[in-house]
Amino acid sequence: MNKYKKRILFVGAFADSQKDGGVGGQLFACKALVESRISEDYIFKLIDTTASTNKKRIYISKFFFSSIRLLKFLYFLTFTRVDIVLAFCSTGFSFLEKGLMIKVAKCFGKKTILAPRSGFIQRDIEKSKLFERLVCSVLVKSDIIICQSEYWNSYYSQLLKNNSSTSFCTVHNWLELSIYLNLPINKDCQEVCKVLFLGWVTENKGIYTILEAAKLMRGLPIQFLIGGEGDASEDVKQIIATNNLEDSVKVLGWVNSNDKIKYLGSSDIFILPSYFEGYPNAIIEAMASGLPVVCTNIASNRGIVEHMYTGMLVNVNSPEEIASSLVTLIENKDLRLKMGKQARDVVTDRNDINIAVEKFRKIFD
Repeated sequence: MNKYKKRILFVGAFADSQKDGGVGGQLFACKALVESRISEDYIFKLIDTTASTNKKRIYISKFFFSSIRLLKFLYFLTFTRVDIVLAFCSTGFSFLEKGLMIKVAKCFGKKTILAPRSGFIQRDIEKSKLFERLVCSVLVKSDIIICQSEYWNSYYSQLLKNNSSTSFCTVHNWLELSIYLNLPINKDCQEVCKVLFLGWVTENKGIYTILEAAKLMRGLPIQFLIGGEGDASEDVKQIIATNNLEDSVKVLGWVNSNDKIKYLGSSDIFILPSYFEGYPNAIIEAMASGLPVVCTNIASNRGIVEHMYTGMLVNVNSPEEIASSLVTLIENKDLRLKMGKQARDVVTDRNDINIAVEKFRKIFD
């Protein structure tokens, strides 16, 4: 019976975590999709492209492992039955690698589906006309582009100026919601309001902005919980020590799945003041957990968080606005709880994995 199922060569991230413990958004999305009930209807052949770390790696290392993956990719296309090629990619070298695979798959006459999942793609396109031309050359070889939101659908459509046969489909990032929906929105009485950050500890994620806000809020009943690791981790610890922020900022390091749920369940507010984003899973996990979100007012975030309804939007690199927003939420518990409930309702209607599964079925068929 399996021989009648479509076979999908899926290029993406499937490891349990990166070697340094990280679990990025692409890894989360790829694993959740292949572990969902859609695997009952299609046969997935996987090529794992999980990066060993989110920190910079030398190009020789990237090229070596990419070459091995490309040989494996060619083997599948040449010696096995493949109906569809699905590739998830980031920007930079990741886009180059997956883009080449898409072009090769097209030469083999396969249906090609590309899922770009990085906010940095827009930045890199703005910096380089050469990269823009490369991106467009891959998009036109893709039968379908899976976009994370309406914003990205519009962005990629305009890149091609609607002058191709490429189709664009919006599939909002997905979660298996059951593990989040049982978390309490109305927490037991806490004297200190806990504000949770989960993500890469890097400048781009706004980690230094959080520390500046913590300085401004010194003495208030608030504690920042920093979950994650990254190239700014040691710097963050030094800043905390130098500025005597140990009481108001706690560094958690990497948190495993069970601990993540624990912190989401015990926190009051979620914060992610990033400079660039694609569609951060951390935000929708927080919303599913019933937390109001304070995040930056960038285009991708505006499609996820509605200001004063499910959270509060602040300008990039603005610790003063973060501090003001947090004070508003700390002082108004009813508003905080109302936003948290509305956030959970929005995610339930938009980001449930069952919604994504039905969309992927239509895409694959």
